[in-house]
Amino acid sequence: MIEVGEGGGYFDPARVLWDERADGPLPAITLGGMKRVGKNLVFDAAILAAQPVDVPVPDKRAVLGAAIDAAAADAAVPGKLKAVLIALKAVV
Repeated sequence: MIEVGEGGGYFDPARVLWDERADGPLPAITLGGMKRVGKNLVFDAAILAAQPVDVPVPDKRAVLGAAIDAAAADAAVPGKLKAVLIALKAVV
C-alpha cells in the first residue's frame, strides 16, 4: 500500500534502498553501484557496470549564453539591463 499525500505526492518504499528514518545514517556509498544485503548497503560492480558510461553534461557557457539571449530578447527587461547582459555574454 502506498500512501498518497494531499498534493498528490507519494512515497514508494519499494524504490528506496536506504531510509535514514528506519535504517540510521547513510553509510559510505559508491553512486550507481549499491545494493542492499540484509541490513547493509554493499557495493556491486555488476550494478555499476550496467550504468550508462557517458552521461551528457551541458556546456555551461552555452547554457549561460542561451539564458542571456533569452533575457536580452525579453521585452520586459529594461534597456540598461539588456546592455549589461550583452556585455556579460561577451566575456562568457
